[in-house]
Amino acid sequence: MSSLMDCLFYNDMKKNFTAAVVSSRSSYLLDSEGVAYSVGYNQNKQLGTGATIQTITYPASIGGALSGKKVLSIHGCTSNGFAIADDNKLYGWGKASNVGTNPANDVADPIQVTGVTGNVVDFDGVDTFYALTSTSAIFSWGLNNNGQLGNGGTTTSNTPVAVITTAFNSNRITKISAGATHACALDHLGAAYCWGKGNSGELGNGAAITTQNQPIRVANTGTLAGKVFVSVTCSSSLTLMLTDNGVLYAFGFNTNAGFGDGTATSDATTVGVTNLTPLGGKTIATVRADVGSSIITLLTTDGSVFYWGLLSGSNKVLTPTLLDTSIMDSKAVFATGGSSYNIMTLSASGKVYAFGSQSTYNELGSGFASVYTRPLIMNNNPTFDSRDVTDTTMGNGWFAITLNSKRIITFGSSTSNPVSGGGTVDTTFVGDNNITKTYAAQDYLFMLKGDGKLYGVGGNTNGGLGDGTNTKRTTPVQVLTTNFVGSTFITQVATGVNHNLAITSDNKIYGWGTSSYGELGCGSACASAASKNTPMAVDMSNVLSGKTIKLLSCGNGFSLVVDADGQLGIGSTANQNVPVAITGGEVAGKVITQVGSGSLFNAALTSDNVLLSWGGNSAQQLGDGGNSDSGVPKKVTQTGALSGKIIVRLFVALANCFVVTSDGMLYGWGNNNKGLIIESATPTTGRD
Repeated sequence: MSSLMDCLFYNDMKKNFTAAVVSSRSSYLLDSEGVAYSVGYNQNKQLGTGATIQTITYPASIGGALSGKKVLSIHGCTSNGFAIADDNKLYGWGKASNVGTNPANDVADPIQVTGVTGNVVDFDGVDTFYALTSTSAIFSWGLNNNGQLGNGGTTTSNTPVAVITTAFNSNRITKISAGATHACALDHLGAAYCWGKGNSGELGNGAAITTQNQPIRVANTGTLAGKVFVSVTCSSSLTLMLTDNGVLYAFGFNTNAGFGDGTATSDATTVGVTNLTPLGGKTIATVRADVGSSIITLLTTDGSVFYWGLLSGSNKVLTPTLLDTSIMDSKAVFATGGSSYNIMTLSASGKVYAFGSQSTYNELGSGFASVYTRPLIMNNNPTFDSRDVTDTTMGNGWFAITLNSKRIITFGSSTSNPVSGGGTVDTTFVGDNNITKTYAAQDYLFMLKGDGKLYGVGGNTNGGLGDGTNTKRTTPVQVLTTNFVGSTFITQVATGVNHNLAITSDNKIYGWGTSSYGELGCGSACASAASKNTPMAVDMSNVLSGKTIKLLSCGNGFSLVVDADGQLGIGSTANQNVPVAITGGEVAGKVITQVGSGSLFNAALTSDNVLLSWGGNSAQQLGDGGNSDSGVPKKVTQTGALSGKIIVRLFVALANCFVVTSDGMLYGWGNNNKGLIIESATPTTGRD
């Protein structure tokens, strides 16, 4: 389809989802085991993960009072989240004034909304909130400037009050739906009731009403005479109701084309009939008109998704339009529109897909490398399945994905992405040999082929591509092997901020790029220039003499190598242009199995599960609880969060360190000014 630009999918989470909701700033997911997840903006702690950082870029589980409980349904709005658990209680988190208990501060972990008595069966709200119980009692709290609390007054309440139910005539209420300034309910006989602001006719009684502070029945006259309603959904000054014979009626504000009847004009006395001809006779399953969104979504029983309304700016879709869901693995069973230009769907197999133009709040969750953008219209790139992915790597705000070892797609930052604007890398160089590994740097990308030849594309300011020039390359060029000894091929590569290293099949190390601090390790051979645009041999005549090289790592102005015996071979407090051994501190007698370099520090994992770090510590990246630099390797604090944990993976970037433990948990520490971690001077973990 030409209106929604790309799709994200969460297959990599290996979860079967049963619900997905996208709001104007964040998204909420529910899996088949009743565990809730959230992603996106978190300024008011509305993600409910216990985190206080402003943005979470990959879905994280929600705990607090919901820990150990099965979540039955989940709801999200601009600054809050709510859930109904298997104990039939309502739980809320986020902005303090909205959670229903009037706490002093915003709530980072879910708490029970204690003012709602009875078993909660339905919930909705955005600035005013409504909880329906099994006895047809409705509790409300929040804004009340238009009588939307339904309690007969116009005074705002931060704790639940009872909605007046006189108009219901003791009928059983089955559904509640909240708009921005009004609400509607449905009873078991198919009658509808609305209250709150009615200026645009959204209360459904054929007139403009400034304030209706308790429920009144939707008119049973004129166009709506004798109608039996089976569903109701409210948006901003708009109400849509579906009848038992499959006709969709709309009343209220229509300037954003919410009626779906081919018009975009408003009249408080008009009841619109949605044009369902594009459905081709399909039966409607659900209709959603979420508050904060000008998109209406409609799901049919065969899994087709239709949408209409205001997408963005002045781009209006006047009648239902089919969403291209061919990318999905199975038919849709749920669809909802969030912030303008976003739609989230759920497939029958339990996978969540998000279509749209993700805003700065990251509500679609694409800020993490393992959530892949699948371009549909942008760049005309073909779609791909997660099973096609053979390798991923991340540069300075951009990502590269290798598909079936032959094709590479990049996306992310347009300023440093080696492919202008993102898109497909020219891989005509591959030939008969597959791409075995990719390595991303600041603004360039290396691709290692099965024959050991290395190719690079992108920025080349300091000769970082190693092709003998400083010229930016828009198509891949081979890294020169002019200075290689004998007929050798590359087996491993490491990229730093401004320089790179490679190991060859004959156990030699070559470096290229900036050599201002001796980071290329080529001694006097590099003294004539600060940068080398052709790989130079690292001096292995001293501490590395006779050593078999196992691991490489490049930082900002320094390099590390580890030999086959697990010993570190480069490092000192003074600049060195040839390798020197690191023997001090806690490294003595240790066998190194993994190593990583950040901007100003290093970390290493030993064979006996000891994590070491050394170097700069201004952002507490050494993980020792302090911020003093260390010139020798010292132990990272492995009590507390890491107590008893077995570390299986080590990742180092800039001023952050991350580890994955054998139980699948991710821990991080260091610089948190971009919300990369839950802030800590020692290892801490988010929820899995």
